[in-house]
Amino acid sequence: MTNKEVKPKRKYVRKAKKAQEVAQTQESKEVEKKSNENEFDPTTLTWVSMRGLVGIPKHYIKEVNDTDLSTDEVINYASMISKDPRNIFFVFVDDEWIIKGFMWASILLLKKEFYINMLCIDENYRKSGSFFPYFMKKIKEFIRTQTKGISIDRITGTTSIPDVFIKHGFKQSKKITLEYDLK
Repeated sequence: MTNKEVKPKRKYVRKAKKAQEVAQTQESKEVEKKSNENEFDPTTLTWVSMRGLVGIPKHYIKEVNDTDLSTDEVINYASMISKDPRNIFFVFVDDEWIIKGFMWASILLLKKEFYINMLCIDENYRKSGSFFPYFMKKIKEFIRTQTKGISIDRITGTTSIPDVFIKHGFKQSKKITLEYDLK
């Protein structure tokens, strides 16, 4: 036998190149998928305390405003009551300090409740599936560390999407909200 260089047949070379391209494509898709998963990781958001709702993108407020007030009226009302320490305003910002959502909550002393008035998070973070468990962990931590001397027994709120909250540990209240229309 001689030490001749053996050239592979052309069709095998093409198949090998194609397999290599497919492998690289799959690899890049997996890397992209992982980076997209991390891109909307709620644990990367910073919670910043605010005084009212001024500066929050109006589309977030509009998305969750279930009152008879306009978005501007809600912002003005929040500004009027923002000095009351029982009203809590947070924005959720990303690494570039772009607002990705907000929360307006109140401490109801007589009911011993942490009441969520409004909560909105960017759709991409909602879709990540991990926002709500992280949010609840942060709220419990806030209640434990920031409400010393105030007894809080539960987190409450009203919503038009109860299934989302029930899915994450909330239960329907035994109390029913009634309303009497004055118009």
